[in-house]
Amino acid sequence: MDRKQGLLKYDNSGNFLQKIGKNGEGPEEYIMPYAIHLDDKENIILVAEWEKRIVISYDFEGNFISSSQRLPGHSVSFYKENDTVLVVQETLNGTKEKSRQVLISSIEPKTLEVKHQEKPLYGYQSNYTIIHPIPRIISRVGNKTFFICQSFGEI
Repeated sequence: MDRKQGLLKYDNSGNFLQKIGKNGEGPEEYIMPYAIHLDDKENIILVAEWEKRIVISYDFEGNFISSSQRLPGHSVSFYKENDTVLVVQETLNGTKEKSRQVLISSIEPKTLEVKHQEKPLYGYQSNYTIIHPIPRIISRVGNKTFFICQSFGEI
């Protein structure tokens, strides 16, 4: 993924094959692709579109499948826990005076139905004004998942 050129597909030898999707305002297009998730079970590619606050799906051949409803925050990362795909988002309401919040919702890879849209699975208030590109999963102990939060900005 290249934030300026979009999603680029290469073979195992590093040869360029094709560009997947294109820049633009349409439902199958992206302005600022931020993260990707390859779901080999469903044979789809999920693209987190930061600017439009949606998730776009393509098949492995690069054909557009669908786009999600608008998320409550900017999608910054994906994480897969068993068969559940989680989309990590950064809320819109951060300023120098007010910190941002991180939200985690589940999304159905085939239909892009966002579950927990109104009430996310998890959320926390950051002491930082800019959160992305975090959080990242660092470990699992038993049934617990631990995140690392790399934040930028003022405390």
